[in-house]
Amino acid sequence: SINGGSPLIVIDGIPTETAFFSRMNSSDIESISVLKDASSAAIYGAKAAYGVILVTTKKGEKGEKINVDFDNSITVRKLGRMPKIVKDPYIQASYKKIMGKPWYDLYSDEDLKYIEKMKEDPTLPNVIPSFSNPEYYTYLGNTDWFSEIYDNTGITHSHNLSLSGASEKASYYIGMEYMQERGLLKINKDIMDRYNFRSKVDFKVADWLTFGNNTSALYYTYKRPSSFYSWLFNRINDTNTLMTVKNPDGSWTKEGAELIGSLSEGEAQTTELSLQSQFTMTLALIKNVLSIKADATARLGNRETEQWDSDMNIPYKQGPNLADEYLGWVDMAQLAKERDYYTSVNAYIDFTKSFGKHQVSALAGFNQEYNSHRYMRGEREELISSSLPSVELATGSARVREDNYEWATRGGFFRLNYIYNNKYIFEANGRYDGSSRFAKGNRWGFFPSASLGWNIYREKFMEPAADFLSNLKLRVSYGLLGNQADAGLYTFASNMSLNGGLGGYIFSDGRHIYTNPAPVIDPNTTWEKVESKNIGLDFSIFRDRIWGSVDVFR
Repeated sequence: SINGGSPLIVIDGIPTETAFFSRMNSSDIESISVLKDASSAAIYGAKAAYGVILVTTKKGEKGEKINVDFDNSITVRKLGRMPKIVKDPYIQASYKKIMGKPWYDLYSDEDLKYIEKMKEDPTLPNVIPSFSNPEYYTYLGNTDWFSEIYDNTGITHSHNLSLSGASEKASYYIGMEYMQERGLLKINKDIMDRYNFRSKVDFKVADWLTFGNNTSALYYTYKRPSSFYSWLFNRINDTNTLMTVKNPDGSWTKEGAELIGSLSEGEAQTTELSLQSQFTMTLALIKNVLSIKADATARLGNRETEQWDSDMNIPYKQGPNLADEYLGWVDMAQLAKERDYYTSVNAYIDFTKSFGKHQVSALAGFNQEYNSHRYMRGEREELISSSLPSVELATGSARVREDNYEWATRGGFFRLNYIYNNKYIFEANGRYDGSSRFAKGNRWGFFPSASLGWNIYREKFMEPAADFLSNLKLRVSYGLLGNQADAGLYTFASNMSLNGGLGGYIFSDGRHIYTNPAPVIDPNTTWEKVESKNIGLDFSIFRDRIWGSVDVFR
């Protein structure tokens, strides 16, 4: 696809974002399976064009009166394969001197001679007044900046408690987790705390009626320096090892202030609370033949990030008698709040019946999803005090950003399956989906798929191989799946972006905030159709001791 895409993650029938999946308690997971071909993924609809990852959580098993499990783990992490830094001052200075010629002379001959004296007498200072301009320092250190900023190890510990059980009428599972991950920073250490809770119950009210509830909660906090961004590692790697962290008088060097001082003068903390509850119902109209199943899910997520920086006035010196200079980056306080509200409804009727050598099954249903997102961020510069950082305790210019959007999908689906004599399998799927991302005339699309299977193992001519062959099945599938995940949220609307800053044109009453021209839109934008072809072979030998699958996709 030219638009890209990623697999749909479904946890107990609920479509889930990757971030939520990565933070769930792994001890709650019973199984994970992957649907790759179009025929199997088609039933999951508008977001399943690139396959489906199915996650099933644990539940109480029949025969268990009560089962209690407790486990904990401690993991020690260390920095992996790190760049090998040349710290020898003579090698560093001489190479930089050679590479700088003929445009500039970074290190003089006097500097190199002084480094040789340092080798003979390690007590000599590695920061000295410059031979060419004594007002400035010359730095001849051997600083390992990675060791200055990162610890060798980080510790993660996790604790899990679960209770489960089942009777003829009910089953239950309750799981709890606490995990803390301490990062590798030495200064203003980054720490993540995570709490998980899950309750999963099923009640068999009658032989023909079952109700269930699956509720989960996640509370997550992550504290780190406000300047702890992806560029930090590269910045450390690029910093000259000849530079030192501090000057002889104890003041910061420029590099020390930028890398270490800024880490200590600023902090960000993200707090997230996510609550999700799913109610399920199974109504058996004809036992083992005809049933109706339905589920409804609601998920509410709240995230808040508080951040402050106080690195504008971090002082550093570049010479013994020079005045202090300051980083001049930013002193500010920021508060961002984010809320997501998601609901889904699924209902379908399921029919299964066998007639001699014939087995027929059919499924038809309805699906609807809705998501609302709200985001607000306010920040203000010139923070008065870092001891109580708050937007209200800043006096400079203020900025506010807001981001709100909604999306929804709705669709109907069916699946027909026919098996003859447990040898020959035919299956057809179809979905008729609509998406709020497209204009009214282009919102809906039909996406069919089909598959054939041949259980070769059950043929008479395979009987001589029965001593070592346990299974041999050939599969072929073809399908068209709809992709709308990477389309804009409002492809049918021409949006004008409002710039927060003042424009460059001066009018009689001064400069003004301005907006860009609205882009041209294509009112015919609609679903991308992803064509998927698959042929596969499943096999097992020696009474299923060795098994595997071979698939070819296009």
